[in-house]
Amino acid sequence: MGYGANLKSKRAVKQQRLTIFFTLIGLALACTIAVNFLRRPKGESPTTLRNKQTQTQKSTKSQAWNIMPATDHADAPIAKLKPATICACAKCGTTSLWTELFAIVQGKSFHSMNYTGPPWIHNLSNKKLWTNIQARRVSDWSNFKNQDSFALIRDPKERIVSGWKSKVACDVEMKSSVACDVEMEIHELVHIVPKLLDLAGPSSNITARIKRTKRTGREYPCLDLSDFLAVLSHIHSQGKEGSLDTHFLPQHLSCFSDAPPAMWNVVTTISDPNALCSLKSIVSRSANVSNTGEDCQMVKEHNITLSLNLTAADEVILDRITRKEYEMLGSYLAQ
Repeated sequence: MGYGANLKSKRAVKQQRLTIFFTLIGLALACTIAVNFLRRPKGESPTTLRNKQTQTQKSTKSQAWNIMPATDHADAPIAKLKPATICACAKCGTTSLWTELFAIVQGKSFHSMNYTGPPWIHNLSNKKLWTNIQARRVSDWSNFKNQDSFALIRDPKERIVSGWKSKVACDVEMKSSVACDVEMEIHELVHIVPKLLDLAGPSSNITARIKRTKRTGREYPCLDLSDFLAVLSHIHSQGKEGSLDTHFLPQHLSCFSDAPPAMWNVVTTISDPNALCSLKSIVSRSANVSNTGEDCQMVKEHNITLSLNLTAADEVILDRITRKEYEMLGSYLAQ
């Protein structure tokens, strides 16, 4: 190999090393930004917020979005869009829903963006991502009937267990081996678990378990499933379920607190084989929903698996705290 060729080879190796270096720096920076975003001040304390609300009302802002075709951005898919109201409870498959919606309204895959938040894809008002629509949380329901609507639901018991697995369970390092993901999981535990125990009150006599990560030794609070369900039971028995975190907020107090299921054009689950085509029919003027098959199935983005053992007492609690949800949504879940 001549001197010139050898020099080019060395330059190529150097360039490759620089590319890898800056890629790692970029990933580390994204992780730092995400964690710092989660650590931002939250404003009023949970106690202050609860004092301002009645116990039977939900404590969070509306989960429903009103979307309109953007007027300040020119793109081919916009001409096919129409106004719509979309709602999905947390832990009902929202990441899958918003990923599919992104492909419909933006005309390209979200994954092709190589985008790392925050803001996350769940924030439809994030103009950095959602350039083809204007979205805002629904606060005025007087015009709800004037446009099509889509609501995503989930079996209430499955949803509660899923919420525990992803937000309260102790084995965070089983869910991800990525340090940044583990850090964000721990940040959520540090905030969510104490709030749950505070809402349940001292009468529950339940305390959080304290675990430590193997990699960094950082401590974090968590709850096993039976303790988590017992905490929810105490909260529900005091009529405080309306103040629960959105991941555990009963569905009849979420999407359907202002408009019952019968008023929505589509009420379905992420597992419905026609869910994607139904969504397209709600937001797009040119959607074809005449067929049911692979093209109409939403892709599930998350699939957390942990060992699960329900005791007889756990089953009793689940039956009691989900009764109202099944009364409202049972017929839609059966479909």
